[in-house]
Amino acid sequence: MIRITDIHYVAEKGKCFSRIADNMIFGSELHLGLLFRDLGGNILDVPVQDLITNYVEVDAPIESDYLPPVIESESESEPESESEPEIEPETMTLAEAKVKRINELMAYDSSPSVNQFYLNGMPEWFPLERRLGLMASLEIAIKNKMESIPFVVSGSSIEIPPTVALPMVQTLHSQYADMCFIVTQTHKTNIETFSTTKEVLEYDFTIGYPEKLRFDL
Repeated sequence: MIRITDIHYVAEKGKCFSRIADNMIFGSELHLGLLFRDLGGNILDVPVQDLITNYVEVDAPIESDYLPPVIESESESEPESESEPEIEPETMTLAEAKVKRINELMAYDSSPSVNQFYLNGMPEWFPLERRLGLMASLEIAIKNKMESIPFVVSGSSIEIPPTVALPMVQTLHSQYADMCFIVTQTHKTNIETFSTTKEVLEYDFTIGYPEKLRFDL
């Protein structure tokens, strides 16, 4: 696996993460946070930090080349028809409100509201695994003095000089994706430190993200 930070890991190509305790399959990208529930779905009195040692790498399902990042390390949800009714805000405990808002934050973080840039005027996104792979391939292409390489965007292949493509991907990675990650983690920390349910439910976690990048090739 690739360690990005102490709480951010990426599985090797073709692999995904599985939780050892219950064999639940997660994505190829793992963001570790505080656990507010145990495996039985019960709210913990004191949240605990999830650890990478709770997971192992396994072969990713064949049906998907990319699995979305885990929203939160929680127990597998019940089928929709048997799910519990949503708790009304006015009856939520502080811990329940934090679970709800952090789940909403992570869903927002993995949506096109954040995971998107514009290439030749068209919306596009390169997940972390692809960004890392592209940067490695482009560096090799530059070292081998290749004049152009096929670059697949929006399902179409275009020829582009690697000296042009590499700075674009590096900028996307370091000046946008990494910044978005920091903003999301800051929002997550803010939610976790609030002391009232009202503060949690009224917190706006959509602010602070960098402006989406635009590239013209």
